[in-house]
Amino acid sequence: MDEIKSSIQNSDNNNYEEVIGEEYYEWEVENWDKIDSKILFSPAFMTAGYQWKLELFPNGNGEQGKDHISLYLYNIDVEKEEKFHHIRTKYVLFVRNYDHFNIFDTNAITHIFKENDETCGFHKFEKISELYQKNKCYNHSLMENNKIIFGVYLKVFKYNKDEYIKELKDSLKSSLNDEMIVSEDYSHWEIENWSELNNAEYSPGFIIGENEWRIKLRLNGNKENLSVFLENTTVLKNSFHVYTNFSIALRNFDDYSYSTVHRSLNYYSKINYSWGWSNFVKKEDLFKKSENTEKSLIENNRLVVTTYIRTYRYTEEQYMNELKELLDDESDSLVDEFDDEYYFEWEIEDWDKLGIREYSPEFKVGGYTWSIEIMPNGNGDLGKDNVSLYLNNIDVENKPISICTKYVLVIRHYNDYSCFHAKALSYNFRKDNSNYGYHQFINIPDLYTTNQYTNKPLIDGKRAIICVLTRTYKNNKDHYIKNLKQALQNNGRSNDEINDEGYYELKVNNFDTINGDINSPVFSIGNHSWKINLNINKEEDNISVFLRNVDVVNNFSTHINIDYVIAICNYNDYICSKEKSSYSYYNKNQTSWGLKKFMKISDLYEINKSNNKSIIENNTFVVCIYIREYKYNKEKYMKELNDMIKCDEEIVDEIYYEWEINNWSILVNDDCSPEFSLNQYKWKIKIYPFSKNNFNYVSAYFYITDIGDDDYSNIPTKFILIARNPNDYSIYGGNPLTFSFNKNSKSYGFVSFIKRNELLKKNSNDKSIIEDRKIVICLYAKIYKYNKEQYIEDLKYLVNSNISKTKENIINGNGYYEWSIDNWNILINNNEEYSPVFIIGNTRWKIKLCYNDSPNYISLYLCNEDATDKNSSHIYVNYAISISNYTDYSYNKKLTSMDYFNENNYVNGWKEFIKKDELHKKNNKKNKSIIDNNKVIISTYITEYKYTKEMYIDELKKLIKENQSTENYITGENYYEWEINNWSTLKEKNYSSEFDIDNKKWKICLGKNQSVSDEYISLSLINENVKSIIRNNNIYSKFVFAIRNVNDYSLFKAEQTTDITIFNNKDYDNGLDHLIKISELSIKNKQSNKSILENNKFTVGVYIRIYKDDIKSVVEKEEGDLVVSLYNFKGNEYNELDIRKDEYYRITDWTIKEGWVYGYSVDNKKRKGLLPKAFINVCDKNEKDKKHDLVVALYNFERINSYELSIHKNEHYKIIDWNIKNGWVYGYSCENENIKGLFPKAFIKICDNEEDSNHLDLSYDNNLNQIKNNTLSSTSNFIPS
Repeated sequence: MDEIKSSIQNSDNNNYEEVIGEEYYEWEVENWDKIDSKILFSPAFMTAGYQWKLELFPNGNGEQGKDHISLYLYNIDVEKEEKFHHIRTKYVLFVRNYDHFNIFDTNAITHIFKENDETCGFHKFEKISELYQKNKCYNHSLMENNKIIFGVYLKVFKYNKDEYIKELKDSLKSSLNDEMIVSEDYSHWEIENWSELNNAEYSPGFIIGENEWRIKLRLNGNKENLSVFLENTTVLKNSFHVYTNFSIALRNFDDYSYSTVHRSLNYYSKINYSWGWSNFVKKEDLFKKSENTEKSLIENNRLVVTTYIRTYRYTEEQYMNELKELLDDESDSLVDEFDDEYYFEWEIEDWDKLGIREYSPEFKVGGYTWSIEIMPNGNGDLGKDNVSLYLNNIDVENKPISICTKYVLVIRHYNDYSCFHAKALSYNFRKDNSNYGYHQFINIPDLYTTNQYTNKPLIDGKRAIICVLTRTYKNNKDHYIKNLKQALQNNGRSNDEINDEGYYELKVNNFDTINGDINSPVFSIGNHSWKINLNINKEEDNISVFLRNVDVVNNFSTHINIDYVIAICNYNDYICSKEKSSYSYYNKNQTSWGLKKFMKISDLYEINKSNNKSIIENNTFVVCIYIREYKYNKEKYMKELNDMIKCDEEIVDEIYYEWEINNWSILVNDDCSPEFSLNQYKWKIKIYPFSKNNFNYVSAYFYITDIGDDDYSNIPTKFILIARNPNDYSIYGGNPLTFSFNKNSKSYGFVSFIKRNELLKKNSNDKSIIEDRKIVICLYAKIYKYNKEQYIEDLKYLVNSNISKTKENIINGNGYYEWSIDNWNILINNNEEYSPVFIIGNTRWKIKLCYNDSPNYISLYLCNEDATDKNSSHIYVNYAISISNYTDYSYNKKLTSMDYFNENNYVNGWKEFIKKDELHKKNNKKNKSIIDNNKVIISTYITEYKYTKEMYIDELKKLIKENQSTENYITGENYYEWEINNWSTLKEKNYSSEFDIDNKKWKICLGKNQSVSDEYISLSLINENVKSIIRNNNIYSKFVFAIRNVNDYSLFKAEQTTDITIFNNKDYDNGLDHLIKISELSIKNKQSNKSILENNKFTVGVYIRIYKDDIKSVVEKEEGDLVVSLYNFKGNEYNELDIRKDEYYRITDWTIKEGWVYGYSVDNKKRKGLLPKAFINVCDKNEKDKKHDLVVALYNFERINSYELSIHKNEHYKIIDWNIKNGWVYGYSCENENIKGLFPKAFIKICDNEEDSNHLDLSYDNNLNQIKNNTLSSTSNFIPS
């Protein structure tokens, strides 16, 4: 025992303050030759309150204990529960003969037991062979009778401050010798208010080795852990670099033995000024009590943080090592053995003489030629106020090769390796990407900032060195895949959570036989199925590559967000390559993304000089793709929605709204979401679970609920309606729309929003939109500023929305015009005002404003100025007219129409466009009115179409006026035309071929000089069916005649019959005597420079409509409005009717022509034509309220003409006009006051009072004794001429 104790004292000359535990322990091991375990442990024993064991390797601890037994002392506590304890010990391990104390061997050691250092001893404690060697003096060996004793004499010492600091110092192991040390010291930071610390807390600054330092704690830095860092604040201020070895310890405030320590060896610089550990210690362990000592790191809210720092001289070796470390730290994606490494320096003797862009001398790395490119004053706006620095590869600029590199760019002091600025990069140099680096490498003022300790800037005396350390890597397949992956890591989405990623390649063989599409087999990456589509277009010398997702094709609701990079490369040597990457969203509407004209086919054959290879080899190449799928969270969901309704205009307001439906099955049609606000208005979403148009679909609409009838606001909106899974943002369906909401268009959306079965259809992840009967209906809407461009677009949309009639038509011209009115009050003093003439579609137009055409409304019309020139041109236009606020185009009233313009119809529009009182009414929400400050804008958007045959026939058809009472009697209608090829040689009468319309035979008769005036062409329609029938068989018809240019349907003259014409055996030939003057056939149209008659040709056309026989009763009732003429009028044209003052006429068409009406004389229905509207007055429509004379009929009278009224003996009638015609009166039946007409004055007697009507005086018969109570029929002889 004395000898063992003395061996401890002789092993260390230090005297320790206090021994806190001492123990002698022996362990007897029997049956040594039967031990088959590699390792044995002694029973546990206690010393100084800690548990210990001996650890024995009978045959040695691996190679390090070969041919020896290995023996260690093992502390149980610091490995398990007491890991923060530091136990300072001296002990002697021994082995002895089990029976003789003088046969033994020992080894003494000093050790601190602590976390991760719980075992200490000797790998080669004793040679196995020596266990059996006899001692020469005593003739005994250590091992006898297969037994042996192992033991330990252990002393535990109190752990004081000196030992604590010494342990921190000794932990800084380094290969550098002591001569390299510049300085070393320690610092304590005593924290006495732990609970009051902020998340980021800094120690006071302290100086060690001419550098200022501070310790940083982040309490919530890494989830469950405390983060601890050592920061050098000196290097932040300049380009100085410091090579540092340091340790940091957290310890109990009162006990140096209870601590946790970490160490690190690092280079400090402006870029890397902070080093440490994000998971230094678990936060819960800071307060965990030791079972042995009941201590914790933090006690009574107190803790001590200690750092020991050692700085070294910074030599060229340190400089190169730091550059290499920067390369090693740059990326973990390039871990393969590098192919070559080279360090290059470019000495700059006069920095001020550098040009805008300078290149270093060329140098070689990996068999390739390189240079450094510098822009001392920055690369434009990208490098403003900075030096721009790049590495440039000369070889790849025009070749399809790929060079994998890591490199670090440096600017350093001319002769001080510790003063430099460096940045590292990983990059794959290839064609179109031959130059890469930093636009903002270093701020220009930082080049001249002096280090306060060395007093050196980067540029010293205008001199500096620009350097690059470059590594090139072997380009095998695995390495190439890593490069593709790395290309995605540089996309700025490093924080996005990745679902899955993977690589696939398609080998293309026999390329020379391919021209067209190649599709890869379906492959799976990220739980989704994909296909590559390759399009080979040898005629255009390009290859296009597309990536298609198979899942979204078959599932309405699946949405996928990926990054991918596509490459085409040599199938043996991946160094020859062409790559491009993209970031995409996949859904049912976007199933494929890719790159058109990915590369030229000719580039496949270009030889790379470095390896004498091309992309295509043996008629084969490989298409590679690396796909990274991201987790589709709400952020991705919102981004995709935002991309769907991207808006270049200024956003006024926007909203994302969700309507959570907990039980879809109870939803009924017309159910609405709760009301929500957007842009000062209230809105709702409306759902129809069973679409009214198609039971298999759901309908969805977005609608505004509180826009009033007096609110003329237009709210331009881009929105998307969505149905999505309540728990998964990637499962949804929806489509975007653009629409301007207003009082006439309050609702917009989808009749067929989504198929009902799509709501329950499972996707590849076994999810559907509806889950557990729950669904979320969402809306994302943006309201944008309504500018003039949007206003014009809305007018254009309104015009184009009449698509049913114009979708196949060719547009001759379209355009917008606005008429700014600066003084409304002066303008409206005149009833009619016109805008200046403007030209759209090669046609002249004007807008006409009438203030008093209607009592309560203003009228707006579009006038065609070319048509007023009395030419034969016809124009078909689709147009909108709008009246809007002078400063805010969104506040407007607009209407649209499609009309034909010609010489008889050159004005079209709206008599009641907008109420006068609404022009000045303020909008409650915007406080605006249409007329503001006496100003207003009237606008029009016009689309003129090429005039086709269909339009020509349609216009003829429209000339035949119908009303509700006659349109139901139509039995048939059609158009026929007859081409005249020899006008000059025609006879006086000419007949067309017979043609059939409504199973009736017709002919046209053209009279060259047969009209009332020889100046005109006469046209008549002949019905062949009634011509030869003896009995009176009537055919009722309306028809329109036209004469047109043979080759131009827009150039014609037409005239219609306004009344139903009766064809019978007496009157089988009906027509027009004055359709067109013969001289007008040759008049050139100003716009087209054409005439109706060209090359002695023109075409005669007729549109015929036939009615049922029983329309006769309707015709008798439909006589037109009764008017009286105010003045005499002599017609100047053939189709104008002469009228005489105080005569009565019937008007059948009030809108036939601007300022004119069409009608006939009551005296003679065949006297018909155009009348000036201003020359007539409508007979009082409220005649029933007047007191008319009551009469009784003395005899029956049967009418013959349509203007006469049949009367019956003893029935009562009232007389409106006693003097309408000689011998006749005008009146109506008391039983039906709506039927009026003429009847003979001699056939009636006035009733003096109501009683007379019951006591008829038949003495009147004496004056007509020839009648003798027989029924009298009127004849033409009875009517005075």
